[in-house]
Amino acid sequence: MAEATARLWERLDRGEDIHSIEGWVMVTSFNLIKSRFRRRRVERRLLGRLASPETAPGAHEAIHGLDVVHALGTLSVRQQEAVVLRYYLDLEIRDIATAQGVAEGTVKNTLHRAREHLREALDRPPSQVVRGR
Repeated sequence: MAEATARLWERLDRGEDIHSIEGWVMVTSFNLIKSRFRRRRVERRLLGRLASPETAPGAHEAIHGLDVVHALGTLSVRQQEAVVLRYYLDLEIRDIATAQGVAEGTVKNTLHRAREHLREALDRPPSQVVRGR
């Protein structure tokens, strides 16, 4: 969120007209998170090619973080969006509901199912994780 806010100030300093500052920051933050996930996915692929966890210093911590990223990738798109908006961007349930165009109860249910799926996905090897629910 801080990076998106900094980008907003840069654009405002250049004289750009932004109609909805809150919306611009939310969309930009969401896009930055998605880009970060994409980069981590590539890093995970490359890490697997370069070294095994036993030989690379600090690889255990990196692989644990990559396990979380991999597990997030197994969620449905709506679940991924809800998790990112709630736990990475720290938005309230009502704000997530507005962003996704659904009821607050739907967001709560989506987050509940996403947490269940993540819990299961992180308890088993990546090769046994099934995408989406």
